[in-house]
Amino acid sequence: MIWGAGSKGITFANALGPKAAAPLAALVDLNPRKHGLTAPGIALPVIAPETLTTLAPDLVLISNALYEAEISAQVRAMGLTPDFAVLAG
Repeated sequence: MIWGAGSKGITFANALGPKAAAPLAALVDLNPRKHGLTAPGIALPVIAPETLTTLAPDLVLISNALYEAEISAQVRAMGLTPDFAVLAG
């Protein structure tokens, strides 16, 4: 799971390539205008944060370090306990 369907998240997913990106379920984004869309290139769906409760990811990759604390708190508030990693500063 990558949190952030902006340029950083999409670029990272595409840089992985299809085989390496295969374990990724989706891109998460707060912007409701992006929900239901598919990320260009890698063709991952863009989902709302609330959808994480049904997907229960093992790992959330955060595309912007500025939001690490906010995102991890939001995910934990959903009762989820994935690992977190930051892709970019």
